[in-house]
Amino acid sequence: MDNVNVINQTATTATVRTYMVISNLPDSNPLLTLTTGTYDTNLEKRGGKWTITRWYIEADGPLAPSELPEGFPPGTVAYVLAPNIAHPDVAIWR
Repeated sequence: MDNVNVINQTATTATVRTYMVISNLPDSNPLLTLTTGTYDTNLEKRGGKWTITRWYIEADGPLAPSELPEGFPPGTVAYVLAPNIAHPDVAIWR
């Protein structure tokens, strides 16, 4: 993650964008970039503390959905196909 930018902020809301690179470093190969993109976050101030109300990833290239850790309630996370990339495994994580 890199370059955390507050795009918009009021006294009770904020929109934040963070740029990302997802990569892999196999034992026998050089660094492999899998995709780039952004983490986009909406926040609200509740009870004097900032709370994430929406967090989603916009990947610039193919990104197969990964398994979620145990304990996520049904409906908490959904994989939505990205309309701008024609690939069956591409998703925006919302």
